[in-house]
Amino acid sequence: MKVFKYEVSTDFTLKLPEGYEVLSVMDQNNTPQMWIKVDDKAEADREVRFVAYGTVHDIDEDLSLKFIGTFNTTHGMFVFHLFEVLED
Repeated sequence: MKVFKYEVSTDFTLKLPEGYEVLSVMDQNNTPQMWIKVDDKAEADREVRFVAYGTVHDIDEDLSLKFIGTFNTTHGMFVFHLFEVLED
């Protein structure tokens, strides 16, 4: 197992192995990042979608979402909330 860092945007997909665990999301050097614990020996064969919404922005109610965390951008000027999109 290892912890890897991934850059966060408003709507993105990562290929991850089964059993991954999202640990944290935060701004690092003015770039949003997410840290995920993964089995680095397992095949990354699962596509996992993530979406981020700014405070007071509309959230797509058609998606089944799991909250991951809240983070600041632009030196604390904007606040976003990151969700994993769950499979139906």
